[in-house]
Amino acid sequence: MDEQNSTSTQGALLALLALVLLAALTGCGIGRASNQERVSKTATSYLRALASGDTSKACAQLTRRARGDVCAATTKERLSRLQPDTLTRAADGSIDIAVHGNTATAGLSEPKGARFVLTKVDGEWLIASGYTLTAAVASPALTKQQYQAMLTSANARIQTTETGAEKLGFARHASHARAAAALERWADAEATNARILAAANPPAATREANALLVSAERLEAAELQHLARIVRTSPGAGHVMQIAQRTMTPRAGAPLDHAIAQLHTLGYR
Repeated sequence: MDEQNSTSTQGALLALLALVLLAALTGCGIGRASNQERVSKTATSYLRALASGDTSKACAQLTRRARGDVCAATTKERLSRLQPDTLTRAADGSIDIAVHGNTATAGLSEPKGARFVLTKVDGEWLIASGYTLTAAVASPALTKQQYQAMLTSANARIQTTETGAEKLGFARHASHARAAAALERWADAEATNARILAAANPPAATREANALLVSAERLEAAELQHLARIVRTSPGAGHVMQIAQRTMTPRAGAPLDHAIAQLHTLGYR
């Protein structure tokens, strides 16, 4: 009888211990990481890799477009302009994270005003822009009027090339070569806007919106370049609009809508 009670007591204690361990593990965050946690992990991994000089690991945190063809060499050159202590403090400091669908921004504690824009690629969050960490400190912040002028110019650049594509490239009897050229000009305008906005130091209140605009412009440029290649290399695939409907998977809409909404709230047009 005593032996049975002892066995029962041991079983109860083991079950209780298992419950306590499970509760402890759950409380420590064991389980599927949230998007914010994965964004934070990518950002801090990149910063720590830079601080330790591990260019391979740093490059692994970037999207394919951000890495380019010579990521290790360019990252090594970039390190000469950054202080390891600053990078470590940034990795240890707070990170202001905002997730918008498959795009996220991560604001760093330092360098002052530095911010990453990340994109979700095959379930993994990778840094798409802001990885140079220099745009925010390269020049004095723009005034509201200066930034509005930049936005107006960027919008005009897109309207001109988009209208040209619609009139010349999307016309009913337009050749595929002509349509592809019009799409490439449009893509170049989107890419140009992305470069200009990425290099700008906008007013502090607009930094998140600006980062989202950069991401949207790059996504749109990539989509248009992809469509142009198909149009140019597949003359028998049908009219350009039909090809677009079959092949394009617009991803720029969400970050663009968020950016515009934020800018309108701040009084920008």
